[in-house]
Amino acid sequence: IARADKDDRQIAASFGASVVDRDEDAADTKSVDDPDTLYVMNIKGSAFLWHQVRCMANVLFDVGRGKDSPDLVRELLDVSKAFPRKPCYPMASDAPLLLFDCLFEESQLFWQRSFVALHEVLSTIHSTWRSQFIQNRIMETMWRCAQLHLQQVARDIVDNGDAKNKAAGVKQSVLDSARTVVSAPHGKVHGEQLEPLSRLPAKYQRYAERDMEMTREERVNRLSGKELQRYRAR
Repeated sequence: IARADKDDRQIAASFGASVVDRDEDAADTKSVDDPDTLYVMNIKGSAFLWHQVRCMANVLFDVGRGKDSPDLVRELLDVSKAFPRKPCYPMASDAPLLLFDCLFEESQLFWQRSFVALHEVLSTIHSTWRSQFIQNRIMETMWRCAQLHLQQVARDIVDNGDAKNKAAGVKQSVLDSARTVVSAPHGKVHGEQLEPLSRLPAKYQRYAERDMEMTREERVNRLSGKELQRYRAR
């Protein structure tokens, strides 16, 4: 569940790492049934492969949304049977990805901390947080106002009835979306319900049906010339 390093010189080092712990927690106090609830996945490991965490997150998202079987994670880790190669799939966004802590043997590292430096760091972090918090509240206000207008227009479309909507040239996708908005709890719609109506929903392809990437051996066999010499010299 990672990508092989794009640098051929790192091929040998791109096929081994271990995750020693992970947990998921709600990052705010919203209801677990609220699609806007923010969750945090903490992953601790001895090392991480190229894009490993983003690949892991994407697989968990697909399983969590019910698009693929919960057995998928176990099958992906069993390279001798179901998935001898990594299937092609997109990575999760890097926006929330954060390396926030590194552990060292106390005998190997001694931290020197400065009150003035830490004070400056805290001041900078707080200033950035305050600016983004203000922008977040502005967007939330715009979101709530747009929701109210969407609810009103959706109810008007639904109240018109099928015959009148058809005569007015209202597309079926628009009518279905309006019904979704009207029937949604508190008129709130989220995520996939807000995809542009002009965009056709993509057909989901299960991981077992996707194209597969090259194995380590196949990548090595593609090396030639100086690249092959560098690889052999490692």
